[in-house]
Amino acid sequence: MAPAPSRATSSIRTIPTAVHMLLLLLLFVFCHHHVHFACVAKELEVTDEWQVVGENDTVPAGVHVRIDLSTGEKWVKLAINDDSDNEIDKDKKETATTTTSSSLLAVVNEDGSVDMQSQESSSAASSTTSSTNNYDFDMMHRTLSKLPDEEKNRMGGLPQLPQATETTKVTPEERKAFEERMLEIWIRRQEELASLQDQLMDLPAILRERIIAIDDYLKDPPHSLAKVDLDVELPEGVVTHIVSVLDDLQFQVSDIDMARDFHTMGGWPLLVSLLSDNAHVAVNTTIDGQSPTTQAKIRRIQALAAETMGTSVKNTGEFFPFAVESIVIDNGKRVTTAIDILIEVFCRRNHSDDWESRILLSKSIYAIGAMLRGNRLAQTYVFQQGGLEQLGQVYKSLSSKDHFSSATVKLVMRLSSLVSDILEDLQLHPELGDSATTKTIIDALTSKDWCDATQQAITSETYLPIKVQESILHSVATMGPYCQWGEADIKKIHASIERMKVEWMHDQDSFDMEHWEQLQRLAATAFAATEKKNESCGKMSN
Repeated sequence: MAPAPSRATSSIRTIPTAVHMLLLLLLFVFCHHHVHFACVAKELEVTDEWQVVGENDTVPAGVHVRIDLSTGEKWVKLAINDDSDNEIDKDKKETATTTTSSSLLAVVNEDGSVDMQSQESSSAASSTTSSTNNYDFDMMHRTLSKLPDEEKNRMGGLPQLPQATETTKVTPEERKAFEERMLEIWIRRQEELASLQDQLMDLPAILRERIIAIDDYLKDPPHSLAKVDLDVELPEGVVTHIVSVLDDLQFQVSDIDMARDFHTMGGWPLLVSLLSDNAHVAVNTTIDGQSPTTQAKIRRIQALAAETMGTSVKNTGEFFPFAVESIVIDNGKRVTTAIDILIEVFCRRNHSDDWESRILLSKSIYAIGAMLRGNRLAQTYVFQQGGLEQLGQVYKSLSSKDHFSSATVKLVMRLSSLVSDILEDLQLHPELGDSATTKTIIDALTSKDWCDATQQAITSETYLPIKVQESILHSVATMGPYCQWGEADIKKIHASIERMKVEWMHDQDSFDMEHWEQLQRLAATAFAATEKKNESCGKMSN
C-alpha cells in the first residue's frame, strides 16, 4: 500500500468550498497585515473584461473569478461565455518590454466547479529585472511579502530589498545575493504549487484506496490483522495496514468535501461494518475468544472506525441522515444503522477494563454525540428505538458508587455533556420539531435513570477534575427543572455544589479570573435550577 500524501496538503480540495476559503484568504491577507488590521471594502463594478481585484475590493456573487496562485492577484469578469478566457486584460500589455512566465490559476466557474489551469501571463519588466535571468525580483519580493508571516518563516524568511540612499549605493554583490535568494524561494514556491496541483487531482484516488483497503480487510480479516503491529508507530502519512488506513481516513474526512465524497463513493457502509464483532472473526467464534493481541488489534480498528464516523458527521447538518440510513452488514445477514451499532457497542462493553476497550468506549460515545447533537432526525429515531433509555441505564451504572472511578470519569463526563447539550438545543430551537416529539425526547432524557445518574455523579466522593465538575454542573442546571429529585437528593446536590465552591476558593490563585467567575455563575445556576423544580417547572407540559 503506497504512502499517503503529506497531511499538510492532502485535505486541500478541487471543489468549491476549499477554493472559496482560499479566495477569502487571498482577498483579506493584504488587509490583515496593514495598520490597525482593518480596511474599508467596496464592491467592485464587474464588466465583461478581466480586471484585477484591488486590495479593498469585494467581489459580487455570480462572477467568474481567476486567482494567480503564484502572485496572489485576483481577476474577475462577468460570468458569460467568452472564448478569450485565456487572456488577461489586454490593457495591461502596453509596455514594450515584457517577460513571460507560467503561473498556476484556480478558476471558479459559474456553476461552482473549479479548474486548475496553467496560465501564460505577461507583466511589465521592472528596471531592476536581471537581464540575465529575465526575472522581476522586485515583483517577486512584493508578492511574497504579502504571504502570512508563518509561511514566510517556513521558507527561511525573505531577504531585505536592497535600496540605495542619498549616501549609499547598492553594490553588485548585495544585489546578486538578494536575487539569488529570491530566485531560490521563487523556484521552491513554483515546485510546491506544481506538487499541490498533482495532489489536488489525486485526492479522489486517495479515498478510493482507503475504501478498497477496508473492503480487502473485511474479505480476509486474519490475513490483514497479521500485518498489524500496534507497538510500531508509523511515520506520519505512511499507510501500510488497516489501522494506518483508518487513522489516515479519520484525518481525510475531517474535510467536509472529503467526507461527502467518501459517503458518495460507498465507503460509509464498509466503515459501519467494522463496528460489528462478526466482521472480524469466523462464524461461531467471538472476539473475546481470540488472543489478547488479536483482541487489542480489533478493538483499535473498531475505535478508529467509530472516531472516523463521528468526525465525518460532526457539526454538519447535510450529513445528519448518515446516522440513521439503513446499512446491510455481516454478509447480508443484518440490517442496522450507524447510530444503532454505536449504541450497541457502547452499551455492551461499558464495563470493560482493558485499555483498547476503554478507547473504543470513548470513541463510540464521541461518535454518538456527534450524530445526536443538533440532529432532531437521529434524536427522534434513537428515542423510538429505545436508545436513549439504554444510554441512560449505562450512565446510571457508570456513575454509581460501584463503578464511578478514574477509569470511567471521562465517559460520565461525555454522557452528562451530551444530555445537557441536547436539552439546551431542544429548548432553544423548538421550531425544529413538533412539540409532542420535543416533549417525548425531553422526558426520555430526564427519566429516572438519567436524573439519578447526574445526581450520583455530582454527589460522588470520587475526585472530579474541574472540567468534569463543569460538565456535571451544567447537566444539573439543565436537567434540574425536569428531574423529580426528592428533598434529600436536592440537599445532597446543594452540599456538593457548596463543597466545590469551597475548593475553588481555596485554589483561586490557580484559576484564570474569568474562568473562576464563570464557575461561580454556573454553580449558582445549578443551585437555583434544583430549587425551582419544586415550584412549577416539573416535566414539560403540553
